[in-house]
Amino acid sequence: MIPDCLIGYMVSPSMELSEVKIKRFLERTGYVFEVCEKIEEWLSIRDQTAFALLNDVDLDINVVLGRNFGGDGGDSTWLIHDSWASDMSTAAMYESIPKEVTAFLCEGFSRFQLSEPEVDHWVMSWTRSLRSVLDAYRASVTADDAMGRVLGKVCTNRRGLWLQAEAAPASM
Repeated sequence: MIPDCLIGYMVSPSMELSEVKIKRFLERTGYVFEVCEKIEEWLSIRDQTAFALLNDVDLDINVVLGRNFGGDGGDSTWLIHDSWASDMSTAAMYESIPKEVTAFLCEGFSRFQLSEPEVDHWVMSWTRSLRSVLDAYRASVTADDAMGRVLGKVCTNRRGLWLQAEAAPASM
């Protein structure tokens, strides 16, 4: 799902993205929604440890990154190209990101080795932040809002990958 305001920007003279590039962006964005849904499902049933969940998410991400998104005119495996936001207001993009997401992204870890309950808590916070930015993205009214929220998705997902590196069990 791409908000109409962002589609309008993507086909405007300043970007002129091809249908293939827009389709690839839609595929990449769809994947972020799938990751969020997978984690929300895990939160409700807890059928594996958070570490196992993060390993599964990491595997999914690597499979997606390994796909040939760049073939037949697609951009790359990146969610967005940095040039896409060049005409956007940095302040408007920042303001579009829900405040709880900004707080989550600025939050640090107090140490490298986290206990399983700490990882569970972090996964819950990550999922809430990701869901918040995804819902805000869907509701975007301006291209600045939509692009800021795309960047919020990127940052929120990267925090998930950083956790995996920082929160590896001490026994590993």
